Amino acid sequence: DLTSIGTGTTILQWTISNGSCPSSSSTISIIKDANPSTSSAGSNSIICTNSLTLGAFSPSIGNGLWTILSGTANITTPNLASSSLTGIGTGTTILQWTISNGSCPSFTSAISIIRDVDPSPAIAGPNQTICSSTTTLGAKIPLIGKGLWSLLSGSASITSTSLATSPLTGIAIGTTILQWSISNGSCPTSTANIVIVNDENPTKAFAGFDKTICSTSLTLGANAPLVGIGKWASIGVSPNVSAISNPFSLVTFLNNGVYRYEWITSNGVCPNSRDTVEINVGIPTTIALAGADLSICSSFTTLGANSPLNGTATWSVLTGGGTINNLSQSNSAITNLSYGQNNIIWSISNLNCPSSVDTIKINRDQLPSIAFAGKDIVTSENEFQLNANSPSIGVGTWHLLSGNCVIENITNPFTLITNIKDGDHYLIWAIANGVCPMYSDTILIYKHGVLIPELITPNDDGVNDYFVINTINNQPNVSLIIYDRWGNIVYQNPNYQNEFNGLNSDGKQLVEDTYYIILNIPEDKTYTKYLTIKRK
Repeated sequence: DLTSIGTGTTILQWTISNGSCPSSSSTISIIKDANPSTSSAGSNSIICTNSLTLGAFSPSIGNGLWTILSGTANITTPNLASSSLTGIGTGTTILQWTISNGSCPSFTSAISIIRDVDPSPAIAGPNQTICSSTTTLGAKIPLIGKGLWSLLSGSASITSTSLATSPLTGIAIGTTILQWSISNGSCPTSTANIVIVNDENPTKAFAGFDKTICSTSLTLGANAPLVGIGKWASIGVSPNVSAISNPFSLVTFLNNGVYRYEWITSNGVCPNSRDTVEINVGIPTTIALAGADLSICSSFTTLGANSPLNGTATWSVLTGGGTINNLSQSNSAITNLSYGQNNIIWSISNLNCPSSVDTIKINRDQLPSIAFAGKDIVTSENEFQLNANSPSIGVGTWHLLSGNCVIENITNPFTLITNIKDGDHYLIWAIANGVCPMYSDTILIYKHGVLIPELITPNDDGVNDYFVINTINNQPNVSLIIYDRWGNIVYQNPNYQNEFNGLNSDGKQLVEDTYYIILNIPEDKTYTKYLTIKRK
């Protein structure tokens, strides 16, 4: 036996000798191999790729070799402990790391490599904008891997986190973000987010109270929404508002009518809230202008009011009388007017607006009385009483057409005229009544001046008994002196008033003869004449 053989090569020689004969010998080599290193293939792996680097321990004794026991893969360098492994098939691949050295028994160890498949791409479904506290999620069910819902932000309750179409409840107002995650073993998780916007119901719309107005404009009065926005919508032929988003927008009207407006509040996808207001519009009535007051002399005239732009108009008789041919015509004829003042009303009304009223005063004057100034007069007096007719209709007035005198009272038909100068005096008696044609008549008064008689016959027969000066008429300080043919004063009166009747200053009868007189009339002149007295 050969024992304690050392590792390596041992050479033994077998020699056969026989005496002195040359020995015959041969040799053998005994190679003793060392036991290989213990095999350690490394750790099992779970991967999500088709390649990895193996991690066996390199042997200090012997040679290592990778082999595939099961599964699919490509070993790039089979005798390299850290060889690359490619083309790893899905599932479990088992590899063996064998260390051998010569004739020694080999040492082996194995590792398992589990290759997971990438999960299906996560599809969380479309974003949602809702107006509810509940909804149904709509993720895509994965073909590979498992899905899981999670809440990233906001507030909501996921009924079943692993159900792609799980109900979602208790969703808060505002934005809620959820994530749909799909995982498969060691592969990276696939995620997708969904945004759910939960809109709050808008504030309930209130368009304001229905109104009846008399105006060309109105400020609407809707409620300003606390949630959402509001806008106006005109219904039918209603005029547009000036600012559709202003709850207090101004609207302008051109015509009478009933107009309707809708106030709509909205917020996101929530149902709109609507309310309607009705405006009964009357355009302010045209101001009535009946026309200027009239004074006429006829029983008829043509009215002249303004035609209304807004409203309907009508004539009516307030006081007096008259027949209006067309009550609604602004320039209607009116007949049968009463004498005096007739008050005619022009009234314009327009729906619910206050009426506008104006009155025209038509004063109808009556034709005046026909004027009669009296008969023409010849006088020598300084004053004279006129004798015109007193008008039963109208007012009479004296006018001095020509001449020189004083009319004491121009409206008195029986007035005195004084300070009548010599010559012709034409006076007009005119009777007028309002605007009617005036009637007039003319009187001629002729004053021939101072007439001094040259003869008196004081025989008490009532004719020419007195020495009468035609112009003095109680005029004071008229002086009369009478002389006889011898120059003696037989009669003297410093305040003569036509009282000399042939008697001297002593009251004795003067003889029939021719006398010389001196007559002084103040503010006139002094006259000298001869006066003859005869009694038969």
